[in-house]
Amino acid sequence: MEQLNARMAFTRAHLFHRKGEFQAAWDQLVAANSLIAKPQAEALRHHVEGRKILSGLIDNFKVPELPTAENSAQPVSLFILGVSRSGKTTVERIVGELPGVKLGYENPIVELAVQRSAQTAGLLTIRALRDLPTSLGDAFAAHYQSKLRARASDARVFTNTHPGRIIDVGHLAARVPNVRFLFVVRDRNDTALRIFMKHFRDGGNLYAYDLQSTFAEIDWYHRTIAAWQNHLPTICRTIEYEHMVEHPREAAATAAELCGLDEVGVGTLQISDDRDCAEPYLPFFDAH
Repeated sequence: MEQLNARMAFTRAHLFHRKGEFQAAWDQLVAANSLIAKPQAEALRHHVEGRKILSGLIDNFKVPELPTAENSAQPVSLFILGVSRSGKTTVERIVGELPGVKLGYENPIVELAVQRSAQTAGLLTIRALRDLPTSLGDAFAAHYQSKLRARASDARVFTNTHPGRIIDVGHLAARVPNVRFLFVVRDRNDTALRIFMKHFRDGGNLYAYDLQSTFAEIDWYHRTIAAWQNHLPTICRTIEYEHMVEHPREAAATAAELCGLDEVGVGTLQISDDRDCAEPYLPFFDAH
């Protein structure tokens, strides 16, 4: 019943938002998110503790010698990463305008390669790349590249926008040839509002139903992006959502340079503009 009530409150919030009745929309958002947040409080606490551990591991990451592709036919694996509602889908659409790019969306290729590597070694409980023993690094790389070639077909670049891969950047860089990372950052207020307005139905995004934990998640994700950009500058680039909206061709040029592609074929791109969407809600943010 709580899920149904929450879903109805989210629906009402969006209706009020479109009508410009922002106080009414905010009241419905607070009610909807509160219904979902309470049962997940303990799970959120564990998520925050795990995030602190991951931050320490990422900050102390030792930059490896990056692997090279065995042949020029090996596709580039491009991960487009950003916190939820930051503009990853828009960036992927822009990148998809470049010749030789195949869109993979939130592809499970990493998880599948991990599972195959672990199962072959009799380690049936391993699901995360960071938990895979170092001795299985070559096996993971082989399984990953096999699945990548199957999905990419004759494309030169295959994209992946799975946001959870942000914690795997170092492992992927160390094990997968021709991997690249395109990070997306967005104004934290706008990002927080769009997260707060979203009803995530897969049981994930535990932070999303409390405004303060949402801001904490956004800040953590941005700090993690900055850390990876510092550790691996040759294979990472960062795009600001606000600049991308105004200059989409520059975003395409950034991706093309990163992946070794030509910009030929990129025409005039129509990008929806969601900048400053949080402006009417800032007084409610301050009072929440």
